[in-house]
Amino acid sequence: MANNYQQYSIMLDIEKLDVVREILAIVTDLEENPDFNDEHGNPRTVNSSLVDHDWICMMITNINDNGSIGDLYIENGEELWACAEESGNLDGLAEVLQVLLQHDAITNNHPKGVLVTWANTCSKMRPDEFSGGGMLVTKNAVYWQPDAWVWANTVEENTNTEG
Repeated sequence: MANNYQQYSIMLDIEKLDVVREILAIVTDLEENPDFNDEHGNPRTVNSSLVDHDWICMMITNINDNGSIGDLYIENGEELWACAEESGNLDGLAEVLQVLLQHDAITNNHPKGVLVTWANTCSKMRPDEFSGGGMLVTKNAVYWQPDAWVWANTVEENTNTEG
């Protein structure tokens, strides 16, 4: 039996440590208890000036549907490290990075935003079990670069045979 993995790793400079800490605390709480209601059955609320109730509900749905974002932690109070060794929820990661960008809490690693690349791998060598992709997260949008198979399907072959 083979295991499949989705892996990524990025490190970003932190500009506003308090904002990064608050967002990471919210994400940790949501991943540990991804429920729309609190322990008393009341609608879940999060006291934050950085994100609203709709964002919390979207993240709960995302985590329930796609699993954990991966590891997000602060290195030396200066850098945010985001990584996943087995399975990373890239949609969730994009949402977290976008909020941090909107609050100018992190520095881009690319002139246009935060660029994340990932690899899809397998523990046994098999045809078609390896791929990857990338996403560019900006303050206002997330742009996805699909894996090679999807990209190849979009290529239009030049039928002009004249030299």
